[in-house]
Amino acid sequence: MTNTRPDGHPVPPGVVLVPVPADAAARAALTARVTVLAGVRHPHLVAVLEVRTVREGALDVVHARGEAADLPAVLAVRGRLAAGEAAAVGVHVAQALAALHAAGVVHGPVEAGDVVLRPGGAPALRPRAGVPPEEWTAAEDVRAAARLVDGLLGSRPVAGTPAGRLDGDPLADPDGALRDALRPALGADARRRPEAGTLAALVDAACEPAMVGLPDPATLAGAALAGARRGVVGGAADVGAGTGRRFRATRGAVPRAGSAARVRAVPGAPRARRLPWSRPGGRSPAARPALVVVGIGLTVGLMTGAALELSDRAPAGADASAPADAAGPTAPARGTDPVLARDEPGAAAAALTQRRLDLLAAAADHPDLGAVDVAGSPAYAADAALLARLRTAGTRPQQPRAAVTSSEVVAADGTSATVRLTYAVEAHEQVAADGTRTAVPASGARTATLDLAWTDDGWRVAGVA
Repeated sequence: MTNTRPDGHPVPPGVVLVPVPADAAARAALTARVTVLAGVRHPHLVAVLEVRTVREGALDVVHARGEAADLPAVLAVRGRLAAGEAAAVGVHVAQALAALHAAGVVHGPVEAGDVVLRPGGAPALRPRAGVPPEEWTAAEDVRAAARLVDGLLGSRPVAGTPAGRLDGDPLADPDGALRDALRPALGADARRRPEAGTLAALVDAACEPAMVGLPDPATLAGAALAGARRGVVGGAADVGAGTGRRFRATRGAVPRAGSAARVRAVPGAPRARRLPWSRPGGRSPAARPALVVVGIGLTVGLMTGAALELSDRAPAGADASAPADAAGPTAPARGTDPVLARDEPGAAAAALTQRRLDLLAAAADHPDLGAVDVAGSPAYAADAALLARLRTAGTRPQQPRAAVTSSEVVAADGTSATVRLTYAVEAHEQVAADGTRTAVPASGARTATLDLAWTDDGWRVAGVA
């Protein structure tokens, strides 16, 4: 298998694979949503250029390219932003939301992963193609945007970013002017929240926006390698993000948009026009990013010299055990592939991660993603897109390794498992297309949760949170 969808068609950079639900009403809601998104243009909104029906059961939503980085990669390096930079994110995102609301759609959860940074540091909102929950309104969009900006200042964790301490400027927004501007949008009473355009004006008046400072490319690449991988189906996170729902795969399964209900149109907005889907042979607009910062996002790794502490808090019937070179009586025998041990998902999670790292670092044009991920899962789609970006950038990490310091089997029933791991990416090098080598320092400790599914070939990754 290659870095393609199960039907053999590649998933190029800038494309989001959106499952088409079987339910007629949900399918109509998705059709209406992507129809509107394809027609909305705003300077601070990443344009949806095309929607394709490449295969039955899914849509390819093509976004415009040209970003220098995404916000999570920058935050992984810098922590919280300065007040002016956070204000720029707030103004640009709120104005993009206002454009969506004027077109008759809401965005859904607004997280750091939904924001890209263009060359020069200008933020832009990349709209989610998936249908938000039925109860989601324009007022929820406004509060979500305000929460994001508040988090950028360090008030709360920013969803979609690597876990860990924020090391930003402790004097961000010292007079509280920006937070004061956000307060009305953060209120519990949706009726009292400002509209998106008003929020943009309030933020702009409270603090002069400044473009986000981009770290140097090597530092960004290292941050991307250590970041948390997310399965992207329909947006920055899989459909239903923020609700705690996760993808559960079975052999041969195609992800369903079961958590996506109907979209709520903004009252008084124009009705969506019918979208003529383009066919597989259609050309997609080409765009070359100034700097490709790929979300390699290592989530866990194979034990490489560090002590692997396996939690004894696994549920009844689930054996948490160490990988091959970890100490302990339950460790698989040397030479045994832990991925094939049905009763040892903890060891399998670590082994699958190192296998994934080897695929990402390899120079092969057609790596076998099916050896790591469940075909059709969010993890598979995210890795396929990532590999395409790596080929475009011409940059490869050299022998990246991750030291896992703890592993906890949260749940397991023999057909699926949830494993929580804490790890750190070791220092390594990355090689650019021109042969330039850049040292990437070791990352700090991070935690990720893997959803595994048992297949005919052993354990595979279905999703990461």
